[in-house]
Amino acid sequence: MSSNSKMESLIPEVPSLPVYKDDSDLESSPKARQESCKGEHLKNDTRIRLEDHSYKRVKHHLAPLTKIQSTVISLTNEIKNWTAIWPKEESRLISEFQDPSPSYVVTSPALRS
Repeated sequence: MSSNSKMESLIPEVPSLPVYKDDSDLESSPKARQESCKGEHLKNDTRIRLEDHSYKRVKHHLAPLTKIQSTVISLTNEIKNWTAIWPKEESRLISEFQDPSPSYVVTSPALRS
């Protein structure tokens, strides 16, 4: 037995159930009407409600998540730009602090000894 078939045998088969966005989709689908006639077990199936609940939660949070995604992309691009510039800036700053120009020399009489 190959390793792929071992892994596949560990994954349980889950019957595919349709995901309905709201009750109107459920009523308009001929397949859904057929399935609901087959038995009462579909009314008690928590998987359908969970999928529907998850769909509604994602839909509810779509706008804020899109805004966050846009912000993350902008920040990532800004970090990339700074990463490209930083080595030049770093060497300039180091050279300024190692060899200060006269503007950095302390001229306060209290600090002169």
